[in-house]
Amino acid sequence: MSPTVDIQRSLWYAASMRTYSDAAIASAAGVDYSTLRGWLFRGVLRRPPGGWTPEDACVLRCAWVLAALGVDLRQAVDLCQARRQAITAGRGWLLYLREPGVEPAVLLLTRPEDLQAAMAHHARTPGAGTVTIDLARSREVVLEALREARSEARLEPQPRREVIA
Repeated sequence: MSPTVDIQRSLWYAASMRTYSDAAIASAAGVDYSTLRGWLFRGVLRRPPGGWTPEDACVLRCAWVLAALGVDLRQAVDLCQARRQAITAGRGWLLYLREPGVEPAVLLLTRPEDLQAAMAHHARTPGAGTVTIDLARSREVVLEALREARSEARLEPQPRREVIA
């Protein structure tokens, strides 16, 4: 089987479970559960009305990475929500660029040649820093964690019915 078919089956399998718990989403996104609860309590994030989906975990993972790099959490969530379609599809790269004396920038690049050009241009700037998030790899990590969460989920025991003889 080709890797594309495996990824498509993985997406179907992960999406076949409609919603996930806060703990499963936090684990899949690489965020501590108490941190996610704090973000929800402070209103930085909102729990989706229909429940958490794999797409939410992908977006949350990217927002968490940007926040860890120093981007304001609310701004990171807004940036990732604006780029939600590309993030959840795993197409492209998120590039975090930091230069001395200039406001940091977050770019979404979908073509490899654009990524190479941006990295080459930024490498010539002294004191600059770059972090690249591979969206395809990020999505794979999230889906694998959600598959594990689903396999570890236990069915609630059903109450025993009393048999009257």
